[in-house]
Amino acid sequence: MKIQLGKFFLTSDRYGYTLSEEKTYGETSKKVGQTFMEPFAYFSDFEAALKGYERHALLRSKATTLQEIADLKESIAQEVKVALRSFNEVI
Repeated sequence: MKIQLGKFFLTSDRYGYTLSEEKTYGETSKKVGQTFMEPFAYFSDFEAALKGYERHALLRSKATTLQEIADLKESIAQEVKVALRSFNEVI
């Protein structure tokens, strides 16, 4: 399974779920401009992985008020729904 959530990807294998960020090699690399996946969180179940994505997105946001956080949570929930719908259509 591989579900794209913005510039993040949720993948799975037989051991669990991995949340990764798509990054690009910089100017000092031999692979300048190429993209790669950098895993940053591991989860044992799907629900925990989705909650982990939400938490990560909230922590990286620039939200400073409770209203901005609430709006962002709603936006993240919609993004996840759309990604899951797209994933289910592919299956």
